[in-house]
Amino acid sequence: MCGPSADGTGVARTGTPIVYSSWTDCDTQAWESTGMSGASATALPRLGEDFVAVAAVLCLMHPERRPDGGKDLVAIENRATDVAGVVAALHLPDAQRTSGDCLAMAYPGVEWFALLDADGRWVRTRVPVDECGQSRGEVVAALAALSLTVVSRRTVGEIESTSAAASGRVAAGAGCGQTWADMVSVVTMARLPARRGVFAYPFATSREVRRCAYRVPASEQRSDKPAGTFEFGGILRPDSRKSIEAALAHLPPERACATPAGRFAVLQAGDSRGGEVYVEMDGCRRVMVTSINARVAIAQASDTLIELLAVR
Repeated sequence: MCGPSADGTGVARTGTPIVYSSWTDCDTQAWESTGMSGASATALPRLGEDFVAVAAVLCLMHPERRPDGGKDLVAIENRATDVAGVVAALHLPDAQRTSGDCLAMAYPGVEWFALLDADGRWVRTRVPVDECGQSRGEVVAALAALSLTVVSRRTVGEIESTSAAASGRVAAGAGCGQTWADMVSVVTMARLPARRGVFAYPFATSREVRRCAYRVPASEQRSDKPAGTFEFGGILRPDSRKSIEAALAHLPPERACATPAGRFAVLQAGDSRGGEVYVEMDGCRRVMVTSINARVAIAQASDTLIELLAVR
C-alpha cells in the first residue's frame, strides 16, 4: 500500500502499514511529513510478514549540554542494522488489559522510528502494548539495545547561553541556570513538531526532581527565544513532587493562544539527566515535555499545576 493516509498525517490508522518508496531524512519524513505529532506508535497498523526489515532509523530530539556549559535542543538522526530483536518484539501480541490501576506516565514509550528494507523502502509500524495499554517493554528494550550510527545532527535552538551557565551563582546554588529560554515559546513559534496532549513523563525513575522558576521581562516576551531570569528553585520536597506529578498526569491538548508568558518553570531530574518539563505559569499556560527518549509533547496546564509550581 502506497501514498498518504486519508487524514493527511502520513500514517494509515487501520489496515496495513503504508510502505514509502525511499527514505531521505528525519526533517522531511519524520518531523514534517509524518510528524512526531502524528499517530502514536501503538495506534499504527501491525508489521506484516511481507516487509523484511534490514535497518531502522530513529529520529530523536533532546536537550544537550555543550562543553562550554551552555545547553541546546538538538535533533539527531540515527541508523542501525541489527534489527532482528526489534522485529521479533514488534510481532509480539498485545497483553491482556489489567483491571487494576496503572501508574500514570511512568513508562517512557518508544522513540520515533521507521523500518527500512533492502530496497530502501520504509514503514512506520504498530508497537504491541502491555497490560496498561503502553508500549511493551520488549520493544523499548530492543530499541535501546540497537547499535546506533549517527547520520546527522543539528541544533534546533539554544536553551541556555554559555554566559548564563557561568554567571548564575545564586541560581547555581539551587542547581538552576541564571537565565533560561522559554522553550515552549521557541517550539510553538517555530512550529516545530510536537505531540499534542499525550506525553511520557521523564522523571518516573529519577531519585530527585528539581524545579527552577523564571520571570520573562516584557522586552523578551515576543522574541524568537524569550529569556527568563531566575526567581527561585531547588530540589522538590517528596510531598510537593508527588502533588506536581499527579497534576501532570492528565492534561488536555493545548488551546489556541498567542499570549506570551511572563513566568515559567522548568522541571529536571536532580542529576540534570534525561528530559525536561516546561510549564508556562501565565500567558497561554502550556506544558511542554521533552522525555528521555527525546519525544516532544505539548499540553495545557491546569490551575492546580500552576498553583503547586508557584509555592516556594
